[in-house]
Amino acid sequence: MGDSLKPSSSGSATGNPRNKAALKPGCSLMDWIRLGNSGVDLTGVNGVRRTVSKKELARHNKRNDAWLAIRGKVYNVTRYMEFHPGGEEELMRGVGIDATKLFNDVHAWVNYESLLQKCIVGSLGEADTEGAFIVPRTKSSSKLSAASGQNPAKKLIEQTRNISIATNAVWSSSDWFQQLTFICLIFYLKATVMQLHISLTEDSNLILKLNQALHNVKLESTVRWPCKVKLNPTVGKVELEFRKVESALWRTFGVLMKNVPSEIVSSSWKMTVIKSDSITHDTKILVLKYVDCVYNYVPVGCHVMFEAVIDGKVVERPYTPVVSVHPEYPVESSIECLNFMIKSYDNGLLSKWLCSLPTGAVVSVSAPLCVFNPSLLNGRKKLVILAAGTGITPMFSVINWAVHTSSQRLSVSVIFFNKSECDILWGEQLNKLMIDNERFKVENVLSNGSSSWTGKRGRISVEIVQSELPDRQNSGEDNPFTLICGPVNFNQTAESILQKLGYQHEDYYCFH
Repeated sequence: MGDSLKPSSSGSATGNPRNKAALKPGCSLMDWIRLGNSGVDLTGVNGVRRTVSKKELARHNKRNDAWLAIRGKVYNVTRYMEFHPGGEEELMRGVGIDATKLFNDVHAWVNYESLLQKCIVGSLGEADTEGAFIVPRTKSSSKLSAASGQNPAKKLIEQTRNISIATNAVWSSSDWFQQLTFICLIFYLKATVMQLHISLTEDSNLILKLNQALHNVKLESTVRWPCKVKLNPTVGKVELEFRKVESALWRTFGVLMKNVPSEIVSSSWKMTVIKSDSITHDTKILVLKYVDCVYNYVPVGCHVMFEAVIDGKVVERPYTPVVSVHPEYPVESSIECLNFMIKSYDNGLLSKWLCSLPTGAVVSVSAPLCVFNPSLLNGRKKLVILAAGTGITPMFSVINWAVHTSSQRLSVSVIFFNKSECDILWGEQLNKLMIDNERFKVENVLSNGSSSWTGKRGRISVEIVQSELPDRQNSGEDNPFTLICGPVNFNQTAESILQKLGYQHEDYYCFH
């Protein structure tokens, strides 16, 4: 997703297509991020954080004075009202109250901390601080129960290896083991992993963010970077293996630090260009590596924001990291790196700049922003993808998940629209996947193909879409779900076609 894919008025930054509302011009996700970086005070309290009682929170319950609380933090969402894709009325449901449960029910996967980071008023008094470490019972048991009562002082209990963690109001656990040369930390979350951040400073200061739970551990001794990450997002298991600098058995894994401030995790990081390879006449694969010891898990279909100062102006655009969909066409897989497919547009200030970067250049990249969740496909048997041009980029991770990872055994059909043969991105890889996997199919449609082109021609239409997607009433047990991504006009036309075929908002999702 690059310069040409600007959010339309129907975009959903929350990932919930059932609650979409028309946004006014200038109220897209990028416009909101731009406002947050403009220096305007969005907190309403001049950025001076405070503890807010529930009584005080309740007073800020109006459209022009709107506060709400999520997981122990209070946010001033007054300015966010017109940017909320679900509409003002939907957001007002949580104003003046602790909206944690409401948020979990509707938007649990959304990275709200990134969206509302410039709106923080302070902490909610008497809040249920989900995500805090809970002191285990002082007995040497391999299984620990959650502590009751007020949140006690957090300290490491040497008699046990386990830490008890609360995440999204569901108790989970962790464990650790070691050998002479490495130490392994294991976390079991009773929830889908949507956020995982790891950073290491001073070779022993470990910062972890698991969903909304933030942890800081001073390890017993120094370790090497990078670590190995084994992740099962669906069942919520995270396994981290660190190599020790010195071979020795540790007495314990380390010391758990108290009162970890949320600011300890940055919202953006510097990344270095380590490779820039052309894959078409105007598109490159850019491989970036974090400058610091950092890892950010990018969930399926999620994107990051690039920021650069070009000709004295701050320019920001969303791009989706890409992954290979076939093992014979690997991309850089180190946890330190992200791969991006960048098309250089004639009028694309940032895309041209990115494509011109030499090896060693440094760029600023945000934390992952997630407005899509694969759970939207629960109960479906068929996934149809309508993509145009670089609109295929967020689909690569979805295809990889659907074909190789998901237990749903979805059949996947891609209709890929381009101008000419040379514009088809990763066409050879997609064709190879179709040959090797009976559940995957790709159909290329060209608007200006050469005389030798034997495939379909034209632009998106009801007839072309119907070749893979029947009328809703005739879809049978497939219960298909459709993903859409392309230029604004393409997205709007695709949505209109789906509606003509009888599909409702819950039957499709449009990336912007």
